[in-house]
Amino acid sequence: MSSEARDRLLNYYLSTSSAANCHFRGAPEIDDRGRFTSRDDALAWLDAERPNLAAAVGMAADTGRDQVAQELPFKLGVYWDWRLLFDDWLDASAISVHATQRLGNRRREGEALNNLGLALRSAGRFGEAITAHQTSAAIHRETGNRHSEAMALNNLGLDLQETRRFGEAITAHQEAVAILRETGDRHGGAMALNNLGLDLQDMRRFGEAIAAHQEAAAIHRETGDRHGEGMALNNLGLALRQVQRFDEAITAHQEARRIYRETGDRQGEGRALNNRGVALQKMQRSDEAIGAHQEAIKIYRETGVRYSEGLAFDNLGLALRDMQRSDEAIASAADRVERHGHGARPCSCNQSAAVNSACRVRRLTGGPSWKVTWRIIQNPQFGVARSTRHNRCKTRILHRRA
Repeated sequence: MSSEARDRLLNYYLSTSSAANCHFRGAPEIDDRGRFTSRDDALAWLDAERPNLAAAVGMAADTGRDQVAQELPFKLGVYWDWRLLFDDWLDASAISVHATQRLGNRRREGEALNNLGLALRSAGRFGEAITAHQTSAAIHRETGNRHSEAMALNNLGLDLQETRRFGEAITAHQEAVAILRETGDRHGGAMALNNLGLDLQDMRRFGEAIAAHQEAAAIHRETGDRHGEGMALNNLGLALRQVQRFDEAITAHQEARRIYRETGDRQGEGRALNNRGVALQKMQRSDEAIGAHQEAIKIYRETGVRYSEGLAFDNLGLALRDMQRSDEAIASAADRVERHGHGARPCSCNQSAAVNSACRVRRLTGGPSWKVTWRIIQNPQFGVARSTRHNRCKTRILHRRA
């Protein structure tokens, strides 16, 4: 391929990825050339070009086209995150960081490190993610970019959550909130507030967590971010459940579900339904809980999110148990193992949690369920029922220019 042909190819991928990114993140008006007619149209192109896009990043770096190698991963991070394409995201983000360093662009290096940190956390490499976000924040502090420093601090707080360093996570998110307020970014401040609320829940400071989620939801409502409002409401429902304000929790999850459906976030809708089902169980409204969990399972099956589907199965089994529907509870547990016993996303819970979940079914149904119990105990990836942490909505901030 000639140098001119390579330039044309890489520029095509850069400009078209930028247009697709606009549609994918809800800003189609920025696609001034009208390359795509809708988000689905953009997604179809990204899916079809996925292997070529990853190869294009490598080609740009290998042939000294550092500007493209730096920028192309910024256009694709939201897509890779959505499709859980962590290998593509990791490799390209690392290339982007190296390209910014070769170009001597410190500000862009800080932004590329922020996105690399997100990819590392998604891959479960939390220690490296912490280092990347700390370095990103330091670079932005050094270059006087306060807003981007706050974005890196927000994401650092999420890394620290994952490693159960909750006190440090609170500090990072409080700093992010303060900077974003200082710079007048109410929307970004609401995102960081939502995450701060999750830290406070982890520290069992539920009153403060409720206040943080309520404030975040209110700001998102005022600024017109319906999806952000839905995330904050989902987390508010979890905090309300912890203080036994179940009616309010049910209302929060119901409103979150409505918003997720309105904004087309099927996975978010499944999370809100699953959480609503657990709150309904707490109110002894088991019939409604069963319906909510069944709906969540259907959504997760349609969207291919197998781990979340497995957790919804767990909660469905417990709701069936509460209704003394023994045969259906056994069938739910067996279906859960058959569908998710191998290749599911690992659960952070330890082995004893899986044993406890299995024994609940055994205590209900007696001897005949010993086979189900044994299969569950033998499976190290069986998630614990009513897993709260997985059903939370964290707000990660990617650097993503049009």
